[in-house]
Amino acid sequence: AYPAAKARVVSETKVDGTPCNLFLSGDHIVVFTTEYGYRPLPATNGILGDIFRPQEKAIMPSSGPVTHALVYSVSDRARPVLEKDLCADGSYFNARMIDDYVYLVTKEQASYYRDPIAVPAVYDGQTKPMEPDVYYFDNPEYNYVFHTITSFAVAGGRDVRSETFLMGQTNTMYV
Repeated sequence: AYPAAKARVVSETKVDGTPCNLFLSGDHIVVFTTEYGYRPLPATNGILGDIFRPQEKAIMPSSGPVTHALVYSVSDRARPVLEKDLCADGSYFNARMIDDYVYLVTKEQASYYRDPIAVPAVYDGQTKPMEPDVYYFDNPEYNYVFHTITSFAVAGGRDVRSETFLMGQTNTMYV
């Protein structure tokens, strides 16, 4: 804010979870938060699949980190309006904004204890979750982590796109 001496709080917005990052693009703010959430997973294979008959559908809850990208319109600075709540499975790793596109990277440990293995999904409001294809590299790793890259336009109704890569643990991102 400039000049700083004249800066003041215009509005406050409470968000669930832990805020991680913030982008401002014109009259839109994108706020990233991380929290723990639950998602249904089908129990159709492995030990649980042996307990339930194949024709029965059982849902087993699974918990893990989820990251929200909350897009607010701030055209009226005193009254922000939530326009989009994009939710991706996994912890917030990093994000970039290039022009009016946001690229969100989330990470989630691959669980070897579920059969089938739960792969990350991306939820855009009330629509059916996207389950992006998982790409992998033909080299062994000590442990595996799903890295999901999700892109979306800050304003407008353009499509949300997402891809997941199964790689080793990493803590550096180059763009």
